[in-house]
Amino acid sequence: MSTRVTQLNRYFLLALVGASTWLAACSVSYDLSSLSGGRQHKKALKIVRDIGEIDPLSPACEALAINLVETGLKARVANWMPTADRLSAGEDEAARRYELGSCPIKTLSVMAFAISSHGNDLERQRMKARDERW
Repeated sequence: MSTRVTQLNRYFLLALVGASTWLAACSVSYDLSSLSGGRQHKKALKIVRDIGEIDPLSPACEALAINLVETGLKARVANWMPTADRLSAGEDEAARRYELGSCPIKTLSVMAFAISSHGNDLERQRMKARDERW
């Protein structure tokens, strides 16, 4: 009897490890996919650092700005995806947090321009790829 219980415990643990590995792989895959906007942290960091050269930001405001730009870039990447509304709501929430953090409002226009410029580049690439297919 104890041998059978030990075998069942081993199978259960093996199934549990397999399921958790599969869920971790799905999570990483979603994080990299265009449904979630992909990883945009490096681009957001570069944009905020460029803005910081013109108008220095405090460390707290820099973190809020990076979050705002990153969510904006993700929303632009997923513009044509079913998750676009959720990502746009995240962008609005990040903008609200930036404003509530008493961060300089004059940098918002520069961030908005950088985000929209990136979105326009993505749209041009999409249209070019569409035209090549047809």
